[in-house]
Amino acid sequence: MILVIQILVLFLSTSCLLKDESPIETRSESLNLIQSGDIIVSNTGNDSILLLDPDGGLKEVLVDSPTDATLILNGMTYDATTGSILYLNDSTTATLDAVKSISLTDGSVSTYLSNSNLNGVLPGLTRLTNGNLLIIEGTTAAEAFSSGKIRQGAPFISTLINAAADIQALSTGGFVVCSSGTANTVRTYNAAGVVQSTATSAVPTPSLGALAATACIQDANGRIIVAYSGATDAIRVYSSTALTTVVWTYTDANVLATPAKIALRPNGNILVVDQGFNHIVELTPDGTFVDLLGGAALATPVNLVVVP
Repeated sequence: MILVIQILVLFLSTSCLLKDESPIETRSESLNLIQSGDIIVSNTGNDSILLLDPDGGLKEVLVDSPTDATLILNGMTYDATTGSILYLNDSTTATLDAVKSISLTDGSVSTYLSNSNLNGVLPGLTRLTNGNLLIIEGTTAAEAFSSGKIRQGAPFISTLINAAADIQALSTGGFVVCSSGTANTVRTYNAAGVVQSTATSAVPTPSLGALAATACIQDANGRIIVAYSGATDAIRVYSSTALTTVVWTYTDANVLATPAKIALRPNGNILVVDQGFNHIVELTPDGTFVDLLGGAALATPVNLVVVP
């Protein structure tokens, strides 16, 4: 009887100790690898796509390009239609050009769209509100594919803009395009592909001189944010898609040397990758400097996406 009691006491004591111990932390299979607020950055320096946490710390290498692609990396977007990150596999071998998809769950990569008409330089892509996926093809054209991956037009636009560098959807159903040339550097279009308004780094005033526009995006307030690169490197915000009024311009040669693409945080803050300094510049919606992110993980970064 005494032995039984001793065994029972020992069992209860051990159980209490186990309950008091902290559980071993493991990632749930239902928890996505890529979380809301994470930052995805493409590097042209080593042909890779990186996953960063919201503070800019490296979480994982999502894509490490094969040697047949000197890639990727200009076109990348979060796509609500597929619930994934889409990027352009802009290969040195034209037959390998395609739209690739990165799963938010585990970071796996698959081919979303492959089409023989995607065989030139592919600087940008975006999903319009009508469901069409719009892709810059070459330097002056745009291809469109329905949500069912059916090609729209032949191509959708053949005279998009000279030296097109970026394309982003507008809340109005149209889109905005910017160019690395110096004439009509930024243009807004309606959903049918008809030009609605234009601007350059010189007009409207104040003039920044003749600069290339490397990125353009619309914020939640309908403003158009543009990155300009050249003799003066700047982020400029226009009050609306009319592109007639400059709200503010940010310049600081100490942190912004060669701006590439732009992304927006959920709080409205603006993130700009800088190829010269290999970091991400964060600004508030009113153009105030916040922080530098990314650090040693970046190697000539060209594009970034913030996961909603």
